[in-house]
Amino acid sequence: MNAKSSAAAPTGPPRPSSGLVALDRLVAASEQKHQARRLAETDELARINRALHSLERTGGLSAAELLDQLTQTLGSAPGAAASNLLTSEQEAALREAGSFVADMPAFMARASTVTALQGISIVASSLSTGEVAQMLTLSEGRIRQRATDRTLLTVRVSSSLRFPTFQFPDRRELAGWERVAPSFPVHAHPVAVATFMGRPNVDLVLDEQPVSPADWLAGGGDPEPVIDLVTTAFKVRA
Repeated sequence: MNAKSSAAAPTGPPRPSSGLVALDRLVAASEQKHQARRLAETDELARINRALHSLERTGGLSAAELLDQLTQTLGSAPGAAASNLLTSEQEAALREAGSFVADMPAFMARASTVTALQGISIVASSLSTGEVAQMLTLSEGRIRQRATDRTLLTVRVSSSLRFPTFQFPDRRELAGWERVAPSFPVHAHPVAVATFMGRPNVDLVLDEQPVSPADWLAGGGDPEPVIDLVTTAFKVRA
């Protein structure tokens, strides 16, 4: 980007997506039409609208894209009691193993919900191809090639590639990441990768303390032990 185009770039907050603009109009019309009647519904719609605006401002993606990600990640977790989902033989086997749970956990306590929320956070904070190119002082073509080679990991949002920020602590690429990133399986979930990179590992020690793979690489550690740990942790059994 040259100096002229840079100077002309907008400095204010990003504009809301067209979908949210339409929702703004709907909220305003609802507030005018139902000032005394159905106030609770109008207040709830306005609260949802404010939350979606906040998501767009902080996430760099449209609210529709973020909601699509939540829907895809969360799936359709069953909400019925376990006794309605299992055969009597399956229930007996789980009881014998000490693994039977009579009722599904509360929605926000389910592992699937926690994973979905973590996935949404990763997507919301992820970077575009242009942002990564500018940060690493490389061309966008080179960044796309690295995404193809999987020396930078990506998540797909609609038709766009996004780059999770766990690869770029302090807005710099992790040392050795170009060697480590391709060792993750193609279908590894971004939450699993982020968790692995951020969790201390007893096999990686700096100053007599276990450190995470990310801290190990950031501290100048050899990438090979991290690659070995990735291979073991993400091994796919036939």
